[in-house]
Amino acid sequence: PIILGDNLGTTITAVIAAIGTNRSAKQAATAHVLFNLVGVIIFLCIFPIYKSLVLSSASEVGRQIANAHAIFNITNTILIFPFVPLFARLIEWLLPIRSQDRAEDTLYLDSRLVSASPTAAVEAVKDELMHMGGIAREMIGIVRRAYSRDGDVGELAETFASHEKSMNALNRAISSYASEIWQRGLSADVSTVLGCYVSASGDLERVGDHMENLVELLPILGDSLSKSALEEFWTMFNTAEQAFNSALTSLEKEDLREADRVIHELEDEIDAQERQYRKNHIDRLNKGECDPEKGVNFIDLLGNLERIGDHSHNIAYYTHDIVSLSRLPQPRPSV
Repeated sequence: PIILGDNLGTTITAVIAAIGTNRSAKQAATAHVLFNLVGVIIFLCIFPIYKSLVLSSASEVGRQIANAHAIFNITNTILIFPFVPLFARLIEWLLPIRSQDRAEDTLYLDSRLVSASPTAAVEAVKDELMHMGGIAREMIGIVRRAYSRDGDVGELAETFASHEKSMNALNRAISSYASEIWQRGLSADVSTVLGCYVSASGDLERVGDHMENLVELLPILGDSLSKSALEEFWTMFNTAEQAFNSALTSLEKEDLREADRVIHELEDEIDAQERQYRKNHIDRLNKGECDPEKGVNFIDLLGNLERIGDHSHNIAYYTHDIVSLSRLPQPRPSV
């Protein structure tokens, strides 16, 4: 009984840690409490079996206590694992995240880190930046589905708008959090790294803006694009997506090879495609192969894709700056 009470009682630490945090953290604390509460109820129902198993597992009391703890947690995990999706839905029902909360919530920007460890807070900014990048990737996927007519366009636009709101909120949150870190005082190198993360956040937010422009152009264009124009759009879209994914990966893993691929290959390819496809489309307009009123919007499509490439190029350069700082010779410690 003491072991069961111990497993249930120690969940209070998660509850205390979640005080003053966002809704996602509160959901995690609730899940921790319910996991142990359900386990205690199950083991109380089979208590005689549980007691016999513990007594037969070892002869020493100390070992029996340790085994009782292990048996409870391992068995509880095995029993609940098949019901994880239902368990998650139960948590979301108990503590729902409203759309306005979701946009404002951050996953990693813990204000307590700023005073406790500014350097750890800088790493939290990077984690939040990767969270933001993940949302941007989802937005690119939504744009792809919308232009492919894969799914309900209205529903896709609604999901996209929610993501766009999240991107704007995260960009503001990262900038505000970074300002608090800078006030604590950082070494020159760490301060530069933090500056790179904040700048990358701005580039990610602008990538979201350009994708929003693509979504807004879709109903205007309708089915007016010719087959050749559509092929050119998808070719450039794929290249811009590759550049963005490589840039984000380079920043996350500090991978110079991915960064160089964006800077020296993919961005040049995007620029060349934009120039050639713009020329091709003007020729089509002159030949009357496209609707003159709607066809001009194709130039806007190309311009937005090119600017996504530009921001991907910026992010890749931040990777170079960060890696170069990590390779600087460090001062020898004094004896």
